[in-house]
Amino acid sequence: MPTTALTEPTLAVALAGEGAFLHRESVFELLELGQFNPPKVRVGTRRRVRRALPEWLELENRPDISDADLARYQGIPATTIRRALEDMQQRMPTDRWNSLIDETLRRELIDDQDAARHKRASA
Repeated sequence: MPTTALTEPTLAVALAGEGAFLHRESVFELLELGQFNPPKVRVGTRRRVRRALPEWLELENRPDISDADLARYQGIPATTIRRALEDMQQRMPTDRWNSLIDETLRRELIDDQDAARHKRASA
């Protein structure tokens, strides 16, 4: 069966079940933002999942995610760009973070206020 760049994230969300969504760097990977290439597809859910999942999928319970934090990109449930940025803000070096913010702004996925709020001063 032919595959595309959407096959793995679509399958990951489907395997995690109803209400599952991409989160953290998997949102940016889906939208081809930044330089990530994560070893696993990161999927969040607000409910307990009791099935065995493949090793390439990392499931995290995310009761902190509200309906307002969710969107669909290319038909795949995911956290919003703003929420993904909040989740990743402390996980990236300053130079890569600022490049991600610039690219996200350039692609008009966030506005100037969001970009200014998320930009870090280089040390």
